[in-house]
Amino acid sequence: MTVPFVAVWSARNGTLLRLRIDKIQRGGHNQQTIKLRWRSGTRPRLQVTDSMTTAEYNEYPDFDLAFELGFFIHANKEVAFFIAEDALDELPLVMGKQQGSRKPSRLLSGFWKGGERARPIRQTIRLTERQMLQWLCYKQSEYWERQTERGSGVYTPTEEDMIVRYLAHLLFLTLRRGSFYVSLAIGQLLHQFDRRETRLFYDILTQSDSARMKDTGYIGKQRLELLKKICQRFNGIISTTKTNGGEKHIVAQKVTEPVANLVHECLKKFTPSETVCIINPRFDVTDIPGLYSSGSDSDEDRIEMHRIHTVIDPDCFRRFVEGLCEYAQNLPDYSPDNDCNFEATDQRLAVPRFTTYENGQSGRNRFRAPSLAIEDYIRLRRTLETRSRRRRSFSPKHISIYGDSSQVHSFNLATNKHCEFSIGPDTSVIEVRGSDEQGELLLATLLVDLNEIPTGSVFKDTIVDQGGQQVEIKLSPIRDSDGCITGATGELTYAVPPLKTFISKLTHHYDSVDRAVWRFANWATAGLGFLLLTTCFTLLWFHSRPREGNIETSERAKPPIEEGQVKEPSVSPKAPGLTNTSQKAEPLIARATWSRNPEDALSAIVVEPTRGEVTRLDFSGTRFRLLLSLPLFDDDRVHTRYRVGLIAKGKRYWQQSLNAPKVSLTGSAHILILVLHPKQLSPGQVYDLQIEGLTSRGWAKTGHVLLAAKER
Repeated sequence: MTVPFVAVWSARNGTLLRLRIDKIQRGGHNQQTIKLRWRSGTRPRLQVTDSMTTAEYNEYPDFDLAFELGFFIHANKEVAFFIAEDALDELPLVMGKQQGSRKPSRLLSGFWKGGERARPIRQTIRLTERQMLQWLCYKQSEYWERQTERGSGVYTPTEEDMIVRYLAHLLFLTLRRGSFYVSLAIGQLLHQFDRRETRLFYDILTQSDSARMKDTGYIGKQRLELLKKICQRFNGIISTTKTNGGEKHIVAQKVTEPVANLVHECLKKFTPSETVCIINPRFDVTDIPGLYSSGSDSDEDRIEMHRIHTVIDPDCFRRFVEGLCEYAQNLPDYSPDNDCNFEATDQRLAVPRFTTYENGQSGRNRFRAPSLAIEDYIRLRRTLETRSRRRRSFSPKHISIYGDSSQVHSFNLATNKHCEFSIGPDTSVIEVRGSDEQGELLLATLLVDLNEIPTGSVFKDTIVDQGGQQVEIKLSPIRDSDGCITGATGELTYAVPPLKTFISKLTHHYDSVDRAVWRFANWATAGLGFLLLTTCFTLLWFHSRPREGNIETSERAKPPIEEGQVKEPSVSPKAPGLTNTSQKAEPLIARATWSRNPEDALSAIVVEPTRGEVTRLDFSGTRFRLLLSLPLFDDDRVHTRYRVGLIAKGKRYWQQSLNAPKVSLTGSAHILILVLHPKQLSPGQVYDLQIEGLTSRGWAKTGHVLLAAKER
């Protein structure tokens, strides 16, 4: 089998022509580089050298990770290759890479604990590209799993296959939603922790972070929701039963040593990439810095991945549970958690009994993935390039919207570019697919968490494909009288740039034309765009430059001064708000700046609308430094600007406006440094320091602080 050669032209030491030709041999790789050198007046000299190994030829290093994960789930090379191929192709289509307009809602403030109100938190986490690729492998695997379960796949699944699929689906449902849901899946469903044990487990896992503490009622409700989704996936394959207390459980099989070992190997394989265990030997279970978040948004995802690794990785989980067991045994008798038992977790494993799959282990070795040959990487490259070319010239006639693999709406682009749709409260993934004569093509994937959209707000995310096609999705949650989400309404808009539409028509049959035509089309698009941009800037410059015609006509109509006549001095009118530079500047009363020191947050005065205590100033000094903690949000809208003013007896003595910092020191507030000059103020007067914030609704009062002279 031959492949196209690659030519490289150089001008060093004369003219060098380098040709690279790949010779393919099944089961190995033998690549040779042919170098043809000559100088002016000499004969060419041919040199043949071996180069490159199979691993070096791989242009997609993360593909191996996805392939090994797909092979572990199915133990079939072809299925694993398709899963990894589709996951790698879908990775750039995940809308916003989870970093759109998501922000914590006030509804997600956790629970009250000891009179302390918890800060708002995000429920979903941002995965890295490798972690997202793992999650997409679970998503792509489900299609092939259902095929084999219906009897139309390339192999017949066994009980071992079903155990692997069950654990993979647990992590598919919970991984991106954070450590709490992973704790529900691994702790309560897999290891049969009861509600109190789950609450204590998660409290210690988050190091008693008040924002993330859950009560037993909430834990039971979320467990039932998770169990419902699992039963929907394995409908007719697993069954449930109720205990004497009325709690619903999956009917489990007797766990043998091979089954326990398989569970451990699965959890090791499914542990998120780029994470490590931070639980050291002889640790204090109540003092693990790597599991505690200070509340800043920058370290929230890193801390959450530490917690998720602790729960999923079997060795890390065992070490953590041993310390937790010792902690529970030393609790006082009056503590409601002193009877929590975390011993012998392997004996408490609850693996479902699969009703139609009782033939034990499969004859396929899933623990050792086959090595990929050079022809596999060439096949991957050609497939991805073909899909990329199709997306660049894709002109769909029909758009379909899927929620969790079920179609919820479709419309014809010939009549409309916009549609409205509805999804259920449990929808976790929205897919947008277009179709033409060649079939369907995935355009965008949106990971959904309706609970993270603040009340009264609309979530919006946009992705622009390789061909310039833009897909925009808006979601508005629907809540009942109790505030619970019952679904959401959505809007989808599909738009294609007119210039790209024209180019795509020219290159509609790209596979039958020369590559230079496509390159010319891309350069023509870029050139036309640059020309339009240059024209706009030129017009703006001509419009804004000063013209002689702007001179006042009264000045041009003045008669010339005759000889001997004294010219009267002209007085230019003073612009409003401007003062003569020769006049003395007004004394500085105050100056406001943002603090970058996290320690300032400990001594800052929290500005609230109801705050009314008096802060005493020392009027004998030259300066007085005041620290203020300003809130980030007004209800659910973020402040973009702040305005600080000093008022007394209805008169405003000083005012300053500041743009909000990009990063908050505490995660919930900005720290403002206010430097006052008391000598410019009257000691016998009370000053009202008022702070206002600007949101999308306009300016609104954030709070105020009263300032007066210090009593002697």
